[in-house]
Amino acid sequence: MTTLGTLRAVTDGTVAGDHPPPDYRLNVLVGPATETQFNTIRPTVIPVACWRADDVTFEFGSSFPLPEVAPGLAHLHTLIGAHTDKSVTPHRPPPASIFGHADPVGDDEFNKKLSGRRARAVYAMLVRDTGAWEQLHIAESWGTRTTQVMLNHLGHDCGREDGVSDKKTADAIKMFQAANGLSADGVAGPQTRKKLFEKYMDALCQDAQGAPFTLDKQKNFLAGGADAQGKGDYQGCSEFNPVLLFSRAEDEKFRSSQDKSVRNRENAPNRRVMILLFRPGSSVEAARWPCPRASEGSAKCRERFWSDHQRRVALGEG
Repeated sequence: MTTLGTLRAVTDGTVAGDHPPPDYRLNVLVGPATETQFNTIRPTVIPVACWRADDVTFEFGSSFPLPEVAPGLAHLHTLIGAHTDKSVTPHRPPPASIFGHADPVGDDEFNKKLSGRRARAVYAMLVRDTGAWEQLHIAESWGTRTTQVMLNHLGHDCGREDGVSDKKTADAIKMFQAANGLSADGVAGPQTRKKLFEKYMDALCQDAQGAPFTLDKQKNFLAGGADAQGKGDYQGCSEFNPVLLFSRAEDEKFRSSQDKSVRNRENAPNRRVMILLFRPGSSVEAARWPCPRASEGSAKCRERFWSDHQRRVALGEG
């Protein structure tokens, strides 16, 4: 009989749940050894829980997390606490790895970059890496609309979130600057953005009691922050791990239609960011982690495919 996992929480855009209880029994073959030799057993990394943020929690075609993700992040904090090993001191949390996913439409390289940037944005939010958000802001031209979204969420009313800069938006920036010890010039420059990112991250990442929480790169992530570009801790999987695929008939119908809105809506489950939590004490060597870095191209993903992957996909075998 198959043992099912447990659904812990659902919000408009996020899901948190436990995986089925893992079987930790190991059946291994070992060779004879002398008293100066030994066999080493490395158990595989086993996910014990997962958290998912859907496409609606991000700005369209962007890595910028919207305020809608906040309720789900409280459930992520609870999920981490539920799987933390409290039998030892210090307590051992379940290490995480973040996976960005796109739908199987469009260019592989575009999907790889976007899914990687979204995974990086979530990672940076959890560890409070405002510098990473500044790089994403520049790369994607987040612009005035994201500034308005953050200011409104923090209680500095812009009166709009359409990306059009006006006096009320400038006044809201000035109010934020004055409240945070910055020069109140009404311009959201690099120093203002740094503080704005920090405050917005704190506002999104709150536990069930409303207190901000952060994760530690070394303690809370599978590769322990060993790789400067996050290998093992966050990655973009492009369109290569869909949770659903259209039938041939559906795909042909969508391809021939000029209106892609239905196709895009049906593809929504494929556009997500997943956080897998692994059993406490798990770790990986970043250099040996099979997934490429978020910044690397889709060719690195293809290197991990089965040699007959096209036949498998056609037969629905993955």
